[in-house]
Amino acid sequence: MIEDLKEIDNIYDLMALCGLYILREDRIQPYDFSGFMDDNYDELYDAVEAYCCAINDKGKRRAFAEFKRYISNFLKSGFSVERCFAVLKYADELVEAEIPCHLFGNHNVINYSCMNKKYCDEIRIVPRRRDSFFSRKAAEMKEREGAVFDFFRKSRKCTCSALDNEILNYMIWDKEKIENFPFTIYYFSEKHSITKHFLKSEKLTFAIIPFIEGELEDIFGLYFGTKTFEIQNMNPFMEEKLKKRYQEIHKKCEGINVDFLIFPEMLMTEGIMKDTVKRKDFGSPWLVINGSIWKNLVNKSYLMNGKGEQVMSYCKKEPFVYKDLYTEHLDRTQNLEFSILEIEKFGRIGIGICKDLVSEKVKMFHKYIGTNLLFIPAYTDSMDLQSGAGELSRDYNCIVVVANACSALSHKSSCSEGKRIGFISLPAKKNKDRTEGIVAYHQDRCREACNYCCAGKLITIDFNQKGVFDFGITERPLSPQQSWGE
Repeated sequence: MIEDLKEIDNIYDLMALCGLYILREDRIQPYDFSGFMDDNYDELYDAVEAYCCAINDKGKRRAFAEFKRYISNFLKSGFSVERCFAVLKYADELVEAEIPCHLFGNHNVINYSCMNKKYCDEIRIVPRRRDSFFSRKAAEMKEREGAVFDFFRKSRKCTCSALDNEILNYMIWDKEKIENFPFTIYYFSEKHSITKHFLKSEKLTFAIIPFIEGELEDIFGLYFGTKTFEIQNMNPFMEEKLKKRYQEIHKKCEGINVDFLIFPEMLMTEGIMKDTVKRKDFGSPWLVINGSIWKNLVNKSYLMNGKGEQVMSYCKKEPFVYKDLYTEHLDRTQNLEFSILEIEKFGRIGIGICKDLVSEKVKMFHKYIGTNLLFIPAYTDSMDLQSGAGELSRDYNCIVVVANACSALSHKSSCSEGKRIGFISLPAKKNKDRTEGIVAYHQDRCREACNYCCAGKLITIDFNQKGVFDFGITERPLSPQQSWGE
């Protein structure tokens, strides 16, 4: 390991090297972290603190070179798991997470999977991102109301390695988790226009578009195998109809402040999306979750910014069963990776597609990575998504938005609950217990406004107003005075 230290040129690779050694040794003989004695390492703590202070005066490269000389002597004088843990522990405590500048692309946007450049197949250092829009607003509510207790319980923690419980500000992903949950984080810095927008916002507004009624067979060509089915081309008439609606919905959103515009699963094509008006500046809708496109055995959702530029994509993991007989045929070799949008000081945004919300693996990923806001484009007449959403909201303080299609409810009864299109699941607390709040939107109410032409729903969460679940929630049609023609 001392030889490996010679090749280290940054603090995150040093953390990875120390962490990797600990994990390897811990598998052979588990280390008792509770026995670690801080008092034995005051000098090391001071050295890490001095490195952090020297960054501004001397620059990262020179500051780390000086710090590395100290670390080399420190480890050579008595190499052990405890000493490596001391380095990792104090670096976690004192080194502020900063995305390495070499990762940045244009427009203050990057993508990364870890902070370290070396040993990425065996260990990954990932910022924990405790500060989010939701946590800040909850703290402001507590202060404003003069409350003694927090409005919400602290999020539970899922450990990504044997080390993960021992440090606070970074996640340590081990080899098993890296192989089972490959992911990419797309990061917006504080300088990004979308980040600036959310930092100024006091509320969140979701425009949820059920999009269309009608049978699935009337919208798509379907191919049925013995036990599977595949989606083929969309009916050209339906595609043109949805394309017109898609453009009109975007135009409507430009006239109001919409943070997130969400479409349902499958009812999107490249043809519908390609003529999206490209704008020079960012604006409403700020982020668009384009349902999903079913093509070549892949069910893929695309997230775009308000300028019509693609930010990231995500492929569905869990197939659904059509008419209780045919399983959606997905190529599992193409849908392995997870995607997260990370907005500085706002939080982590994820996408799942329909039955992904009942997949234990998909839910586990979002528990590990600490997703704050999860969008679920869906096409289902089942109620089983609420359980998965409630679990993430109740135990992990994740807001879950399920955007379903009216088309999926065609055979449902006329009762209010049976005609529920979708819902938003929110973290909540009842007395001292964890719970979740469900804000549902129903087809029967929606029809009165859209006249079967899908005006959509606007749902706003206002953290400055008292109301449902301790903050104000309003629901209204996206276009109450006008519906779009066929």
